[in-house]
Amino acid sequence: MLFITSKPTTAFSLQLSVTRAFDISMDFLNQLHVKIGLLHLLHLRLSFHPSISEFFRFQYAWVFFIKVYIYLIREPCFCRHMKKADEIILSIPSDAACKLWGVDMGPTNVMIHTDDGHIFNVFLTESKGNLFFFHGWSNVTQHLGLSKGCFVVFNPLDCTTFKLTPFIDGVSGSSFWTYLLRTSSHFYVIPEVILPETFSTSIDLISTIMINNNPFHVRIETDGGKFGFTVGIDVIVSLLHLEPGCFLIFTKFFGNDFNLKVFGKNGVENNFLDVDVDVVRLHFVTYMLFIHLLI
Repeated sequence: MLFITSKPTTAFSLQLSVTRAFDISMDFLNQLHVKIGLLHLLHLRLSFHPSISEFFRFQYAWVFFIKVYIYLIREPCFCRHMKKADEIILSIPSDAACKLWGVDMGPTNVMIHTDDGHIFNVFLTESKGNLFFFHGWSNVTQHLGLSKGCFVVFNPLDCTTFKLTPFIDGVSGSSFWTYLLRTSSHFYVIPEVILPETFSTSIDLISTIMINNNPFHVRIETDGGKFGFTVGIDVIVSLLHLEPGCFLIFTKFFGNDFNLKVFGKNGVENNFLDVDVDVVRLHFVTYMLFIHLLI
């Protein structure tokens, strides 16, 4: 339902770029409205205890909106498994470029920040409707030693600034990446440098993998002297409808637990806000009971 508030009691504007801004307002009926220009993005009726002041009502509405903004409207991360030509010129996925800058609004240049504190000015070029990092990009690849086979992730800090994370030999800090396998036998090797030296699978070990604050429980086993995720990965693949060839980035955050980001085959990050966690847990518990019965 589209609803225009004629006399909002509280309002706020969040500037996204030179040409775009979110207009957020809440009227005397506690209806929250979010729009860009004349386009309405969100219209909700909020309920508050009578003792809560108007100021704190809007603060709550603002926090709620920020969470929506972070997960749904923020600029998308994107990745690239580099080829030889990518050392000189690197393609920006069209889906990411469209969400960042619109159809015909790409900037002339962007700033790329690296983990060691360096900042590079990189110019964009266009060819056949696609945008590329071009002049200045080779300075980034030479500085970081990037070459064919390296994996890079671009995290937009704003619409013209990116944080670049390189993965050398599949690893960056406490993170590692892999492809989603085509085989039905899911075994995803965890690099040794990611796991603690005292790591052992002498007992059944269950890792919690978080996707957008949704917990998935996955078993860690050994095969051929290597550690890897096994039972439970198939549940994630099934419930999220993942396709072989998409990119998986696991980041260790505590003990044997990981965060997981999924990037489509186009290199653009996916979000899965509609995942039913209860269904996830039910599938996992049912599967584990079945495995134990077989054993």
